[in-house]
Amino acid sequence: MIRRLVIGNSHVAALKAAGAPDGLEIDWFAIPGGYGPALRVEGARVWPADPAAKPSMCLHRPADPFDGLDLSGYQQVLFSAAGPPAARAAFVRHPFVALSLAAWADPAADHGPAWVSQAVWRLALERALHPQHGVRALLDLAAVLGERLTVQPVPLPSARAVDLDGGWLRHRYGAEAGAAVAWAWSVQHQCLRERVARRSPSVRWLSLPDPDWLQTGFTPSALADPADAWHMNADYGATVMRQWLAAA
Repeated sequence: MIRRLVIGNSHVAALKAAGAPDGLEIDWFAIPGGYGPALRVEGARVWPADPAAKPSMCLHRPADPFDGLDLSGYQQVLFSAAGPPAARAAFVRHPFVALSLAAWADPAADHGPAWVSQAVWRLALERALHPQHGVRALLDLAAVLGERLTVQPVPLPSARAVDLDGGWLRHRYGAEAGAAVAWAWSVQHQCLRERVARRSPSVRWLSLPDPDWLQTGFTPSALADPADAWHMNADYGATVMRQWLAAA
């Protein structure tokens, strides 16, 4: 039987809630955190980067987190999920919060952040991604696992995101908020794929469950966590699980 592992941050919760289809053996290893997971990878073993961190684990075989999780026994591993953290107003250094995309900014709005071109924004994003421990963990896992690794991108938010944190997205972009989100999501997905390919070109990548969502920039609300527009529910998780099983 193929042994599978899902490893990642808080986005693992949607997949865990969906559960494993009958007859499949899936283990779970998650460390919540928007910039995570923060991992230490040495050879075929992985540990939390912070010794005090307590990963959320559900393993069919006993494992001591102090000894690290042995990756050699897994034929397929899913990384959930790759990308920047949620663009919350409090994350003032997040490129999508710190800079306004001039192509979609509402001229009548009081933006605050500087307007920048798409080219400048992409450079800012690449610089912001470089030190994130979740990106470093993904690169290290890619080097070890190669084609055994499949990567799930972070989801698009639901449309509720435009009204969160005082509605800053709506104030900044008006009716073009979804278009700005869709473009930024596509760019960060491309940047990460290019970086990982330089480390391990055989890594597999999932697309959004429905690429047509990029037309609006949002995940349908029926698939989103009603308490948080940036995280998804078990129905979304089940869709991603089906994607992974079909791809790997």
